[in-house]
Amino acid sequence: FVAALLIAVAVLSWLLPALERWQETHGPALANDASDFDADGRPAGQRVARRLAWAGALGFVGCALLLPWLAPLDRALAAPLFALRHGALDHLFVALATFGDRNSLLLFGAVILGWLALRREWPTLHLVLATAVAGVALPELLKLWFAVPRPALVVQPPPSFAFPSGHAFGSVLVWGFLLIFLARQLPSVWMNYLRPVLLGLMVFTLASRPYLGVHWVSDVVAGGCLGLAAVALLRWRWHRAPKPALQAAECLGVALAAIVLLVLLQAWPLHAEAMLRHAPLPR
Repeated sequence: FVAALLIAVAVLSWLLPALERWQETHGPALANDASDFDADGRPAGQRVARRLAWAGALGFVGCALLLPWLAPLDRALAAPLFALRHGALDHLFVALATFGDRNSLLLFGAVILGWLALRREWPTLHLVLATAVAGVALPELLKLWFAVPRPALVVQPPPSFAFPSGHAFGSVLVWGFLLIFLARQLPSVWMNYLRPVLLGLMVFTLASRPYLGVHWVSDVVAGGCLGLAAVALLRWRWHRAPKPALQAAECLGVALAAIVLLVLLQAWPLHAEAMLRHAPLPR
């Protein structure tokens, strides 16, 4: 299971930059204007972002429309995925569950917003604020709309409805936007190391939900697709404005400091309680 997730991270780490390179070298010549305008002079990336936004949106709509037909598949997959649970892996995936919950992502966003406010980078700050609002409000509204019950496999499942997964949406949105932000500010050689880390956070957080037995597979797929649509749209919007005048080392340092703060204030102190909540129900 873990090997499959690592392979997925490796493939995505290669595929995402390869898509943009292929568009630049093999795609039609694009004028840097209209919907493909890029302030950095790379309209191919804007076209890829728009296509990924459409792909994510269509994926979510497809999951929503097919929910009645996906339910038997969800139930069939729930037991074998839950049977993968193992003591050592439980600690990893429960930590990721805490690391990717709403309070943790809001704490991370608050640090980034404070830093951008101090630097007076208002356009980027507004985009990060929009990301935070979308990450909190959109999944909750959709959960109430679809009202899909969660699996009853753990001692204390989260109280909200299941579809779509807020963890999947929030992780793709927040870590995806951080990936886009750093890719624009940092040298490409640095991103060869950071891209797999951030994609790993996304993939393993998504996988943690059905593994822990708190989401159906369709919840995670729908939340991931919705997150992809949102982060691709944010990328498209952000690249239409000039790049912020921020030093690469400063950007990386603030991002790492925010992650360390998240671990110290959220993931570590709440881990024991989260392990009890996610314990399997007695058979």
